[in-house]
Amino acid sequence: MLACSGCATGHLVDRARRWERPIAYEQAAVAEGRLTVAYTAAVTNQFGRRLETCARRAALPLDQFARDDLSVDSVRVEPLPDGAPVAGTPTILHIEPEAAGEERLLMLDEEGGASFLHPAVLTRRRIAPWVYPLLPLAVAYDVVAVPVLVLFAPAVIIPGD
Repeated sequence: MLACSGCATGHLVDRARRWERPIAYEQAAVAEGRLTVAYTAAVTNQFGRRLETCARRAALPLDQFARDDLSVDSVRVEPLPDGAPVAGTPTILHIEPEAAGEERLLMLDEEGGASFLHPAVLTRRRIAPWVYPLLPLAVAYDVVAVPVLVLFAPAVIIPGD
């Protein structure tokens, strides 16, 4: 990191980026207009290397899936505590769709059979917490190594994010 002048802050933040993507649905239930899901997520870094797996729970309001223009980025997902109960009418969710050619984000079987929830709906991006104490040092290094970067970085970073 110190050998790349002007890039310490960016490289540090890139190393701390994490993606959590569902790899298995453990339980799912529908109650009160919400789909509650317990799932296992794989945590990967920016290179796609799996770092760990973790158990997650989330709730999704079902009324939003009636919209035709719904995209993955606009789906409302309510993260739940890891020990939250999955209560309601049980359903079986699959990662892969049963029907070929379907591009919907959610397909629920009304009779309690197999259903599909696109894994991108529950994919989360985050920054690992270990990076925050190191950021002041990286910024200080960038200011000393390439002071011009301090002037031009906001013009690149703000529109990019």
